[in-house]
Amino acid sequence: MQVSRMNFLSAKKEKGNTILMVVVLMAVVVLLGGAALSIARNQGLSVNTFMASYDAMRNAETGYNKYLWEFNHNGTFYSDTDKYQLASEDSQKRIYKPIATAHADNYRVEIEIPMVQVGSQSMPSSNQAFVRSTGWSPKSPSQQRTLQVELVKRSFAQFAMITDDNRDESGTAIYWVSGESLYGPLHTNGTLFISGSPKLCGPVSYYGAVNPTSYQNNPPSSIFRGGLTHVSSTIPWPNANTKLLAQARIANKGHYYKGRTCIMLRGDQYDVRCWDADTGSWKYDNIAYQYAPTGSNENQKSQNAEKEYGNYKIPSIPAFSFTGSFSDFRNATYQSEPIFTSLPLPDNGVIYVDGSPASSDTNDLYGNNTAYGSKFSPAFGNLFISGQLEGQLTVAAANDIFLTAYDPTDWRNPNPQGTGVILPVTGGITYSNTTFAPNVSGGVWASTTVNGSDMLGLVGDRKIRILHYDWPRQLPNPAGTTTEYWGGNSSSSRIDMARSNYTIHAAMFVRRSTYGYEFPTEGSDKGNLTVFGSIAQRLRGIVGQDPAGYTKQYYHDPRMLYTTPPYYVQPGQTGWQVGEWKEIYTPVAQE
Repeated sequence: MQVSRMNFLSAKKEKGNTILMVVVLMAVVVLLGGAALSIARNQGLSVNTFMASYDAMRNAETGYNKYLWEFNHNGTFYSDTDKYQLASEDSQKRIYKPIATAHADNYRVEIEIPMVQVGSQSMPSSNQAFVRSTGWSPKSPSQQRTLQVELVKRSFAQFAMITDDNRDESGTAIYWVSGESLYGPLHTNGTLFISGSPKLCGPVSYYGAVNPTSYQNNPPSSIFRGGLTHVSSTIPWPNANTKLLAQARIANKGHYYKGRTCIMLRGDQYDVRCWDADTGSWKYDNIAYQYAPTGSNENQKSQNAEKEYGNYKIPSIPAFSFTGSFSDFRNATYQSEPIFTSLPLPDNGVIYVDGSPASSDTNDLYGNNTAYGSKFSPAFGNLFISGQLEGQLTVAAANDIFLTAYDPTDWRNPNPQGTGVILPVTGGITYSNTTFAPNVSGGVWASTTVNGSDMLGLVGDRKIRILHYDWPRQLPNPAGTTTEYWGGNSSSSRIDMARSNYTIHAAMFVRRSTYGYEFPTEGSDKGNLTVFGSIAQRLRGIVGQDPAGYTKQYYHDPRMLYTTPPYYVQPGQTGWQVGEWKEIYTPVAQE
């Protein structure tokens, strides 16, 4: 059978088309296979890149978390020159880096401490820091990611006044009233009580309520000149001051006393007279001494013109003894060298006064006292302090702190009215080289200018009082409440030791009770009480009630927005917290 030429050509053409289709399909398969391989390879690279990036971020977070822990363990850990170096500094910041870099953990870290300018004084912030951490994957060290985390810490000293409760020790509400002024931030965890038209010139915040309640929604601008804010949580009060005790007991760093302690600040030094409960001896500037009155009884020796002549011995110098006055004692020499020399401030800036608590003592702010003498008991760990500070210091007491207007190391029988010994007057507790200038115009406070770096913290576990009545005395041995102080527990025998126009430069903290003026409703008008610093008190105290006591003028120390006295008490259950967390694209430089 013959195939037509047409059919033959048609079959040949179809065969050619089939081969072409096969070639095209093979090309497509090759192309698709190549694309698949390329996709698979790219996906593998993407996964590897993602994992390297993930590992880099994880290691950066590891570095940041390590140093967050360091801050909460010790807020100035970077000042340890054995472990950290100051890599750079300028007027804005200081950069610290660890000397032994944690490269084995695949991250590098640097710590930035901002410098803050308050007046003419530049200082490092103690409640703000930045941690920058650059991490990388060990499989891809060139791929790095960097975190910058702002750390912030709340402080009681950031407020001109902060209270846990605006009621006093008896549960009575304490009001802000007309004629009172507060220049700086105010906070209460409880209810804020207002009567009349006080001037609250800084920002005011509260957790509980405001009385009158109408002020909560419509706060008068004439009272709340810096605004009024309700906050969603309290600022927790600490349960103990044990950190200060621990710092004071570090050998060659802090200073620790146990028993009644009297401190006179003298610039960058101080004098201290105390009953050492551990050794059962009196000490002046840490030198033990023995005292015996020259008269046969207390009355005879107090009648002497110097008020308390006595026979003195220094156990550490057996051959030395003399008879004389307090001044003779204080200036005594041996082999032409002074026996007593003022002490330098402690290296870590912490003094702690310890002592046995007096559980029977009910001597409260208003003088409801059944154990008045315990205020002066040598065994009871109270602190009497005055003078002028040059430097930075925190002084804490396990019990009460009494702020005096005279040198408390001088134990002579006082008579401020002018018929007896006139003790050295201090007028308060102030700074040597730091000045304050409130900027107030037309009754409106704008700011306070401060120049200098002196800074004092006073931490009382029970109370802080401006001393009103009586005076700690010297006695041979702690024998009883009747000989532990000059004065008496009655209006006729008390000695008024408060002076007019008292000044306090300090951040003050009371853990259990109140700050205030002892017996504030008794006696005469004492003029102005001026505070530059901060007041933190568990309960609210008062400093006067017309016509007695002080009229308060309280100014916040603006430096305390950024820094605090050494190891100053911080809010309970509150440490360094994250303020801002972000990724940046400038890695921490290699050393």
